[in-house]
Amino acid sequence: MSVTTADVANPGYDKQEGSRWYADGPGCKGAAGLFGAACKATFTNLTLESPSIQLTGDNSFSGDYMYAASLCCFDMGSTLKDITVNNPDIKVDYNDEKLEYAESLFTSVAGIEAGSWATAATGCTVNGGKIDVNVECISKHGGEVYVGGMLGECYSSLKKCKSDVDITLNGKDVSKAKDDMELIVNVGGMGAANAAATTTESKSTIDVKIAKEKGASSVNVGGFTGAQRYQQVSKCDVNADIKTDCKLDPDKGVLNVGAVIGRMDVFYASLILKYADGVKCGCIDNNVNVTYNGSAYDVLIPEEGKLSIDGKTVDYVATKDYKDEETGKEYKENLNAIAEKYGTYLPKEELEKNILYIEVQ
Repeated sequence: MSVTTADVANPGYDKQEGSRWYADGPGCKGAAGLFGAACKATFTNLTLESPSIQLTGDNSFSGDYMYAASLCCFDMGSTLKDITVNNPDIKVDYNDEKLEYAESLFTSVAGIEAGSWATAATGCTVNGGKIDVNVECISKHGGEVYVGGMLGECYSSLKKCKSDVDITLNGKDVSKAKDDMELIVNVGGMGAANAAATTTESKSTIDVKIAKEKGASSVNVGGFTGAQRYQQVSKCDVNADIKTDCKLDPDKGVLNVGAVIGRMDVFYASLILKYADGVKCGCIDNNVNVTYNGSAYDVLIPEEGKLSIDGKTVDYVATKDYKDEETGKEYKENLNAIAEKYGTYLPKEELEKNILYIEVQ
């Protein structure tokens, strides 16, 4: 299978907000994959042999959004079971020179699905893949970049999956725009941004080069996931060889590299409180074998990526004092301090109904 943007059917759009699919423009041009989009579908017992997506040279893309993946570009609420992708070869060159509707660039690239929202994946495999992404900020500063071995921007659950992928990302900001916007980069061997994962194996080489020497940036790289948003990575095998060469603003730029998780995303971690009580987030009980720039690396979540208040690491967010009956550990209310430092889009009264705490091995 070989795919370019021209091979993907234009699904049209509906300008009425609240409709099932609402696009920003007259077409969904920025999609390259076997399926442009799926919603509440079931994919099972499917094997893709040597899929090739080549968005380089004359096929390079410039525009509002760019999703590229072997199976599906954007998926909402589907089930993936026993999907195998052998030797994917995905190359994407993308820039924001031709933005029409978006304020900045956005791209998500992965071995199976680029955008995976509320999807359940079980027994899925990516074997021996290569993902090579080049991104340039030309017209505007900043934007969002997601690159993952199996899933890109992911809000999905993973169980008994395997990924073996070589990932290369090169990004640079050459824009001369006056207004700065943060460049957010998430790269992981299994997923770029992750939710729940258990009994899953990730093996990867990851090479990330980002240049944004002036202005805000957050570059998050993990052996398993760049950013952990919901729930835990638990009982997984994580093997990775990570290299980074980033030139960032010394005051406004941050590089987070973790053997398992590049960054624990406090906004998304607190957002789930709206839907569930007592949710645990973070990573626990994983087998980890990771090198970073040639040396053994055992920092599961970097200090810069974890929550901290007054120089002290915070391993939980609590809405009231309570005691864990199983472990006997006591937790003190610290929601106000967390909200003051990190902010939240949820009304405080919604957060106070629940408790979230973050566990690290």
